[in-house]
Amino acid sequence: MGKEVLFRFGTDGVRGVVDRDFNERLVAILAESTFRYWSRRYGLRKLLIGYDVRRKSRDYANVVASVAVEHGIDAVVTERPTPTPPPPP
Repeated sequence: MGKEVLFRFGTDGVRGVVDRDFNERLVAILAESTFRYWSRRYGLRKLLIGYDVRRKSRDYANVVASVAVEHGIDAVVTERPTPTPPPPP
């Protein structure tokens, strides 16, 4: 087994310093566990992945998409920053 993964949740999700606490490995682990749950619970087959303007956000979206594809999920990453949910009109 690999190194232990520690993370903490804040009011808006997982928190951490990019490239130290919050990195590609953590994103992949969280994505995989989420996909396993959503697939069993909801029959997840398609996924639209948005990201915002923070540093490495698009990189992390691509990691999530790669993990989704490995689980047989059709995943699309938005072409530009598209935070979810989008702001009201």
